[in-house]
Amino acid sequence: MIEGLHFKTSVVDSESMAAARRKSGHGGRREGAGRKKELKDRKMLTVSLEGPDYDKVKREAEKRGISFGAVVREALKTYLARRRR
Repeated sequence: MIEGLHFKTSVVDSESMAAARRKSGHGGRREGAGRKKELKDRKMLTVSLEGPDYDKVKREAEKRGISFGAVVREALKTYLARRRR
């Protein structure tokens, strides 16, 4: 024993623990659990930004309390709306 520290050791039966989890109903996928989807028909996109541009987008997101992706989506929507005119 280390001076001032006390350790408790025990043997754990993983099969009985797994059975207890199954009985409790906890664990696994549950309807309505998890983070809600922000977008319904989303497509993934990879974009490379130069350091200063990345930093500007990140600061804007933090300032407004929204995600980095939300700032990028808003910027693209604005750009596309202007192009249509």
